[in-house]
Amino acid sequence: MTDKIQANLSPSTVERVAGIANSRKTRGIDKMINECLDNLQELKRNCGQEPQQEEGENESE
Repeated sequence: MTDKIQANLSPSTVERVAGIANSRKTRGIDKMINECLDNLQELKRNCGQEPQQEEGENESE
């Protein structure tokens, strides 16, 4: 069974996605979208955290 999600996208956005998905280089559009979503979720989780200092970095610099 194939799960589908309905989204309220503008016709121009649908055309752009379809154009990208139909090219040889991006037949794996599903994988690309999932990787982007994973990255966005990680950014969202890390958004409220304090930036970590790299080892050897001084605050007084």
